Formats: sequence, structure tokens, C-alpha cells
Amino acid sequence: MKTQKIILKDITNSALSNADGIQLEVVLNQAISDGYSVIISFQGISVMTTSFLNSSLGNLIDKYGIEILSNIRLVDYTSTIASFIKKYISDIKSLSTS
Repeated sequence: MKTQKIILKDITNSALSNADGIQLEVVLNQAISDGYSVIISFQGISVMTTSFLNSSLGNLIDKYGIEILSNIRLVDYTSTIASFIKKYISDIKSLSTS
């Protein structure tokens, strides 16, 4: 499978708002539709909100199912971002099994 690297800072200045998340979702959706697996670089991003994740990863999970995450790899993130995303995904998985 082909891989596309997405540098979040090239798409949006932050990972705070729904609008930021939607901008990432549009790019992710296009890459996935084109048959790519995706690497997302969080270089330069130190703060993230649930709104951002709901509008990016959350929308993709709603559209493709939780399995879509196997096509997405995250790189260049802080430990805070890693913990935040891990908890977000864990919460989604627990909601989908309840």
C-alpha cells in the first residue's frame, strides 16, 4: 500500500478547533479514498482538544469504522499528545462495545 505523509502544520496552525479537525479530515479522507495509508506528523503541535479529534479522527471512524486506524500512523508527537490520543481512542472503543 502506498503511504502519504501529512504534516499537520502544513494544513492548519493548531489542533484546537473543529475547523482545524475538519481541515485534517478532508486531507485524510482524500488520501484514504486514493488508497494510501497515512502518516500524520504532529511536529510543532503541543496542545490538542477533543473538538479537534472529534472532527478529524472521529469523523473518519464514523465513516469507515474503527479499523481505519490501522491505516494511520502518528509520528513526531509529544508524550502529552500521545496520552491524549490514546485515551480518546480507548474511549471510542469502549463506547462502541457498550
